[in-house]
Amino acid sequence: MNELYQRESNKRDNFSYLGMMVIPCTQEHLWNLLITPGQLKNIHPNCKDHYGDKLTGVGSTDSIVYINGATRERTVTKWTPNKLICLDAVDPANNSLSSVEWKISENNHPSFCCLSITISTCSYQNIPRPIWPFYSRFKLQNSYKHYLKGLLTGIQTTCQNKKQTLLKNNDTTTKAKTS
Repeated sequence: MNELYQRESNKRDNFSYLGMMVIPCTQEHLWNLLITPGQLKNIHPNCKDHYGDKLTGVGSTDSIVYINGATRERTVTKWTPNKLICLDAVDPANNSLSSVEWKISENNHPSFCCLSITISTCSYQNIPRPIWPFYSRFKLQNSYKHYLKGLLTGIQTTCQNKKQTLLKNNDTTTKAKTS
């Protein structure tokens, strides 16, 4: 299984959705990519700008500006180096809160790891109960799956490109030494 997308919770006051993908790099390399300032501009399909310092632990903050103009102020709430980052993301325009969990785990192959991203939000509690099942099934599940697939694919592509660049650089260095 290379990827998985599923609803974790279907409650209006705590909707959450999970995306998981095998990424072609080590846990350490993926971790460094995730905590690097500005990295979301390269891996996130909807990110216009990404501001902040390197994430260093609980309390670290950064900001994202999306291509639609929306912003999110993110604060690290949980931190386990090379394994887990949990962030609370606040939309300053309407004070809505979402939580995002980035979890890196080992894979069977040493140069691959597994990244899961779970987004949880209470933003939908005002959706009327009678239409909630249809709204969540036909609107939210598809949009969250599309969003997470784009994000995970961006990370996977960035890691593949970095790996190919490293291999080319090593090959060029080896050839230069043998000449």
